[in-house]
Amino acid sequence: MKSKSTFGKGLITCLNYFSQHIGRFADWLLIEADYKKNKRLPKDWEGSLEIWHTFENLLSSKIRSWASAATDHLYEIEVPKTKAWSVIRKKVNKLQDIGLQMGHDFTGKIYTLKDVYKLIELTNEIAIEIDKKIGLKPDAGNWH
Repeated sequence: MKSKSTFGKGLITCLNYFSQHIGRFADWLLIEADYKKNKRLPKDWEGSLEIWHTFENLLSSKIRSWASAATDHLYEIEVPKTKAWSVIRKKVNKLQDIGLQMGHDFTGKIYTLKDVYKLIELTNEIAIEIDKKIGLKPDAGNWH
């Protein structure tokens, strides 16, 4: 069957595709820590520091680029419209609002890893709520 959607449509499908982009977060944590401690950057970031002038601006540009791609999967995310799904729908709407603004914002806001972490936490909360909704007893575990 030929797909009609460019970046996916549905609830779990879109959350899954969005989540696949989150792996960059761990890399950025290490890069930020190394820069703060040793003023070292990965080779592919070195020239960009001259353009962005500060590490914070550089990291924010990387976050915005990441969010631009990752949040494309949130355009057609769907949640059933019944009242029973309202908790999940509110969290999904919040994920869309924050994520799409981060990826498609031209206000000059400086984004940090805390902003990315908010999206990760929201995604985790949505997954737990879906598990509850389908009758499971979710446990996020200690290592997430």
